[in-house]
Amino acid sequence: MIRKSNKDDLDKIVHLWYEVSLKAHDFIDKEYWKTSQQDMKEKYIPHRGR
Repeated sequence: MIRKSNKDDLDKIVHLWYEVSLKAHDFIDKEYWKTSQQDMKEKYIPHRGR
């Protein structure tokens, strides 16, 4: 079932974003994606749809 995410899902969403980014952009150093996780968690994902 598809449902809207909530704040309890945030860590799982960021982890999924990280894993997919590594595979989709394997030509970019994985350290970039690793250091971008906090920005995704604090800046980008919480503001989606606004």
